[in-house]
Amino acid sequence: MRNEATLSLVNCEPLSVYRQLDKAQLVGCWAHVRRKFFEATPKKADRTSLGAKGLAYCDRLFALENDWVDLSTEERLHKRQAELAPLMDEFFNWCRNQSILPGTKLGRAIEYSLKYEELFKAVLQDGRLVLSNNVAERAIKSLVMGRSERVQWTFSA
Repeated sequence: MRNEATLSLVNCEPLSVYRQLDKAQLVGCWAHVRRKFFEATPKKADRTSLGAKGLAYCDRLFALENDWVDLSTEERLHKRQAELAPLMDEFFNWCRNQSILPGTKLGRAIEYSLKYEELFKAVLQDGRLVLSNNVAERAIKSLVMGRSERVQWTFSA
């Protein structure tokens, strides 16, 4: 039986199905934000293009987080609040100040970032959380690929 005080943390892409989870704190995945800016950046774009700037913000977040991989959860939380929080604020303010057509890839990347800003900032509340759920997504990829290829999976208990 689940304790009523238990809070589950779910690092995910913000799909509506996850919002139905009772007593779950959703945590946005920065890899999804990064991917949207990557897809919005033309291959031959220079670093001054808006897509490249959005991508650079994401890369800076991941670089900082990578520097803290060996820290305790308390130390990581302190570093996040001191260094990641201002960088995230700068990123979201930058997004708000862009005048981009919403139907473009860049417009969708910015819209996605701003729409789920609260979920992406959730990592600032708990040092155990991760910026990306890529590890979990890779772990289930074969199941998802099998399902999409109409392969029948059989599970036994």
